[in-house]
Amino acid sequence: CTHNPSSANLLSADVLRRLPRGARVVNTARGGLVDDGALAEALRDGRLGGVAVDCQAGEPELPALPLTRLLRSEAAPTLNLSVTPHAAFYSDAAVVEMRTTAAEEARRAIGLQLPPATPVAEAIRAVLGA
Repeated sequence: CTHNPSSANLLSADVLRRLPRGARVVNTARGGLVDDGALAEALRDGRLGGVAVDCQAGEPELPALPLTRLLRSEAAPTLNLSVTPHAAFYSDAAVVEMRTTAAEEARRAIGLQLPPATPVAEAIRAVLGA
């Protein structure tokens, strides 16, 4: 999901209020899709059972962001909160795998070959009659 005016605060304070008490929110998509201030407030107030994010609106200014401030607060030990930078996936092995996969996909696309059997590839094959 891209971040644009129509997706900004998709998970707004109003939407968060409608979630069942104890719901858990995970955002690994994009900062700005979730109202981080409202999310921090809902967790602090006990309406949410947990929050895990690896992106926040305003990155890379992490110290000033609502969820980072909450994580550094005295209340943090009692909250089910995980905040990591958007690059939390990083490892040497992950970088090698990303480069290898990108090269394999480029080679496959240049040769006009369909991807290996996946639900998406099977749907493409069905449409193309391949």
